[in-house]
Amino acid sequence: MKCIFSVGSIILTLILAAQTSMAGIEVGNGGDTLMCRPADSQRAESWYNLDYYLTTAINHNEHEVREVTDWNDSLRKVQRVLAVNSPYLGYLFDEFLFYLGNSSDYSKAMIWEPAPRGLVVIHDEDIANLIPKECTKLVDGKPNIYQTVVRQENPGILIFAFDPHLVDQLKRNFPVQYSFLIVHEWLWSFSKRTDTLRRVNRFLHSTSTDRLTPEQFNGVLSNFGITANVKLEDVCQKHLLIRRAFQNEIGKNCQDILPDDFRRLDEIVIENEVLHAIRPNDFFGTRSLRRLKITNSQVEWIDPFAFSGMVNLDLVDLSNNRLREIELGVYSMRPAYVDLSNNQLTKVGHLNRFHFKGANFSNNQLTEIDPFWFQGIAPHAVMDFSRNQIVKVLKPRMRVTDFPFRLILTGNPLPAEELAKLKQALPTAQIEL
Repeated sequence: MKCIFSVGSIILTLILAAQTSMAGIEVGNGGDTLMCRPADSQRAESWYNLDYYLTTAINHNEHEVREVTDWNDSLRKVQRVLAVNSPYLGYLFDEFLFYLGNSSDYSKAMIWEPAPRGLVVIHDEDIANLIPKECTKLVDGKPNIYQTVVRQENPGILIFAFDPHLVDQLKRNFPVQYSFLIVHEWLWSFSKRTDTLRRVNRFLHSTSTDRLTPEQFNGVLSNFGITANVKLEDVCQKHLLIRRAFQNEIGKNCQDILPDDFRRLDEIVIENEVLHAIRPNDFFGTRSLRRLKITNSQVEWIDPFAFSGMVNLDLVDLSNNRLREIELGVYSMRPAYVDLSNNQLTKVGHLNRFHFKGANFSNNQLTEIDPFWFQGIAPHAVMDFSRNQIVKVLKPRMRVTDFPFRLILTGNPLPAEELAKLKQALPTAQIEL
């Protein structure tokens, strides 16, 4: 009974908040930012995503927003909540985040276009009575709201026009507000009701999700009309090698494997085979998996969403394959140990999103190293980039880490001046040459 009351109170509080602060409001498509001036003129103004501001109208004891270190941390936590409780929604969110950095390639499904001169002014009359004086314009007293993102739906591509100055301001100084903005744009694919999206956005950013079972979590979303049911691909239809790995580990023929059988999976091993590619649905549903080893199997390509929802992975070994680039950070998986040695990597992406205890990128073809990669590593981690072709150190974009860790760079032709830059950017690193 206690559990039912808790879920019910979450739903009730969300609905009351929406009715009190957002009833009948339709403002743009949700990509809006509110600027408020402090009473103390010595302090800088504050910026709020409209979802956040309007759902803070009531004291939300049941769904306080999580504390985060930066905007990446906030989005990662939403990503994990979705992956754990609703794997297919987690997959879709992974996909959305993957395209977040695309600003030039119109062949992709989504693109983010900077609009440096700003975006069209939105209609804000409907919420004028909900905005306090310090958040209104001095000239006419109207809400001080700025359109931050405009979504344009086309037959083959989603275009997000955004104000780069406002987005940069939110990223640097108001990371939770930026996270609210991005999640709202993703949620727009599920509902066109801004009041619904604001409720769900607040819910996904809240600590209340930590206390819910997957069934309860999906029940809350279902009450707001957001569902994503997907049928797992028949194991018999998977690649022969992957099908065989499932059969060996579960102990059943492919036609007899049920969704519940995936919960018993702890490890998948594929080695000394010819696999070439890993597709999006090859491992979908295996969120209990802790170790994944696909080695010496001529893997050349991994779909960006192949590991979506695999939130319990502790070890990923993809060594001795033929990978040329990999965007690890788009996945909701967060393994402590990764082995990508002996591939043909010339590019890796989003390593800063991982809390690595150890990672091996030795014997590849990397030519540059980014100090930002080490932002999320664990204390005393061992990061091996030996025997690459590293000659350049990228300029760090922010403070990286205060934790000591080992960085192995033996066998790289790194010039002395670049090494000096690296030592300055990573003062706590024990660099081995």
